[in-house]
Amino acid sequence: MAFASHYEALMKALEQHGYRCEALALPTIDPKDPPNTDADTDANAISVAIRNILSSENDVVLITHSYSGIPGQSAAYSFVGQNQNGPRLTSIAMMCSFLYPPQTALLAPLGGKPHPIHVVSADGNLVDVGGPGPDFVFYNDVSAEEADRCKAMIKTHSWRCKVLPPSAEGAGWWEIPTSYLICEKDNAIPADLQRKMVADANEVLAQRGSDLKIREETVDSGHSPFVSMTERTADFIRRSAGEQVPFK
Repeated sequence: MAFASHYEALMKALEQHGYRCEALALPTIDPKDPPNTDADTDANAISVAIRNILSSENDVVLITHSYSGIPGQSAAYSFVGQNQNGPRLTSIAMMCSFLYPPQTALLAPLGGKPHPIHVVSADGNLVDVGGPGPDFVFYNDVSAEEADRCKAMIKTHSWRCKVLPPSAEGAGWWEIPTSYLICEKDNAIPADLQRKMVADANEVLAQRGSDLKIREETVDSGHSPFVSMTERTADFIRRSAGEQVPFK
């Protein structure tokens, strides 16, 4: 799965506009203790990282991609109702990311069964990319050279984080302004599924009587817009943070 170094170009683009960026290496990626590493382990790590930044008197925009939307939104829930007068988690920017109801495992829609792209280790602890391979699934809209560079950074992932739900009883998107970048050429999470997740979330917000609505943008990108459309993705994040960035 994607490692923190995948996001270096995006971080540089954002830093040019005054953002201080931190890419968190989730514990479920190349896990040190696979049998005891799951979505809650990741959610705890994300919460600690957010609290550390808040303690430095800086607001936080949480950015999630793919699987990390599950522990990310779970972690964000612990910051709902935070002090509005001090540093806070101001918004969430999701890039072709799983936007699920609380306490839903990534593979719940498949009954916990592996997706065709999953290759699970014999001991049931780790999962790697199989099927058509990462070139097709993750990097179908970048050059072969760039795809090779990115593939070299892919690590195994915890299987438990895909089949066990996070324990948080709520999600950050219930209360924290959230934006979603739909990627039309995504071969990992089809664009129609991305749109459905956003529509379902907005229906929940309406049922809760919330004034919030998931803000959508769409790009003609594969599963890694931070690689294939770096500047456009940075603009999306800046708009998610509240900047008035014109569309190009």
